[in-house]
Amino acid sequence: MGSAKENNVVGSGRYVLKKNGGKYFLKQNPDYSFDEEIVAEKIYLIDLADTENKLYQLQIGDLTFYYDDLSSPPDAMMKVNANTEVVNQNDLVFLGFNYESDAINDTVRKAVDLALNRESLANSSFGRGAVGAECLFHPAWRELSGIEPSAENRGVTAAANYLSSTGYSFVNRAFYDEDGHRLSLELIASDSDERKVSLAKEIQDILEKVGIGVELRVYHSDEFYSKLSKKDFDMYVGEVRLTANMDVSPFFEPDGYLSTGIDKSQPLVESLSSFRSGDMDVQTFVQLFEESLPFIPICYVNGTAYYSRTLGFEDNVCENAVFANIYSWDAG
Repeated sequence: MGSAKENNVVGSGRYVLKKNGGKYFLKQNPDYSFDEEIVAEKIYLIDLADTENKLYQLQIGDLTFYYDDLSSPPDAMMKVNANTEVVNQNDLVFLGFNYESDAINDTVRKAVDLALNRESLANSSFGRGAVGAECLFHPAWRELSGIEPSAENRGVTAAANYLSSTGYSFVNRAFYDEDGHRLSLELIASDSDERKVSLAKEIQDILEKVGIGVELRVYHSDEFYSKLSKKDFDMYVGEVRLTANMDVSPFFEPDGYLSTGIDKSQPLVESLSSFRSGDMDVQTFVQLFEESLPFIPICYVNGTAYYSRTLGFEDNVCENAVFANIYSWDAG
């Protein structure tokens, strides 16, 4: 960003924000440094804060384009006379663990991992708005090209067989450790998103079918984050919007805002700098992640673009930056 004059933002991109008579619009930036043709000289902005149903506004022609990043539960769907496009975004939903919990160990994490079918969980809790996470990174990320997802058998039976093979006893449809303690975990979630609460309930149901007891507690946001900061949990349902280059360092750096409950001494953490510098390839880092399993990637929540049938695109909507090529749109 550059300087600001008269409360108007001055940027380094194709457009700058201007205000005239209480109304805002985007205007060509005279200092834009790239030699590209800009089709639209001005883009007028309207305030839709009081609009109850933006899809209806699209239907009646008040809107030409509407993007829902699905960061909150979507509005009730209606049949819209418009084109739609699923847009990949790096919005990761995951199941976190507290490595300091007495109930969590390598065997338990692995059993939970085997029990959960990512694609099924994505579809049941998020519908068409999410894609199952085959590994740590978004399946559409170009750096994963040529990397095959794990062919490991998954499901309730696979998880139960794994626990039985590692010393846990199965009695009356429940697993017990060598000391005779019931294998039981506390799972916490925030009530701020009903989809993640639904996901937590489904995880609870699946693990109980395996024979792992799960006590689900749903908290208001403030209390939920307080529980996280105090490490007062065994597992939690979390969500984060990763950067375009899929930077996962906030999970592993000592002061990372997502590092609560993660063991910073494991080899995966030590290898992070090598991966970020390019000295370690994606395949090796993904393999290290799956071996240590500090948390379980569940799915990536995608966005949905709705646009008028008269709106023409030179290219499709850009991933992670839906308005990046707005200068080339043709309203028809």
